[in-house]
Amino acid sequence: MLNPPASSLSLSSPDKLLSEVYNLIENLKDIYTKEIAAMDSRNIQDFLKLQPSKDLYTRDYELRVKEIKARSSAMKNADPALRKKVIDAQIDMAMMAENSMVFSLRMAESMKRVQHRLIDAARFALQQESTSYAASGTLDTGTKLPATALNESI
Repeated sequence: MLNPPASSLSLSSPDKLLSEVYNLIENLKDIYTKEIAAMDSRNIQDFLKLQPSKDLYTRDYELRVKEIKARSSAMKNADPALRKKVIDAQIDMAMMAENSMVFSLRMAESMKRVQHRLIDAARFALQQESTSYAASGTLDTGTKLPATALNESI
């Protein structure tokens, strides 16, 4: 597992700051790659294990980006090749983050479908197994759905 980043603002040179941002981006890209692979193989455990590191790197990345914005005039003195390298890496990371979000949304929809199937199966089983009586004491043949303990609002 990756080591969590240090999360204090640095007042280093523009090149050092951009190098730190580049390293954070590369670490986030690695996490996104592993996250997408875990979702693709439906490995929820691996996906969940990545989240704490992803949160730490994302927070540190956001802090560094704020620092870059605050020091925008100094950033103009940074190495142009390094600036381009950071921009290109950020574009790649943004595409990976979008792919991860698409996978996450698909997984959420899949889980909803499974949940609905389970609720429907539970209702069907309850209808098949139980007899119910009306208030008058006669056998109730109504089509009223039985209540289930599952929360359907999820």
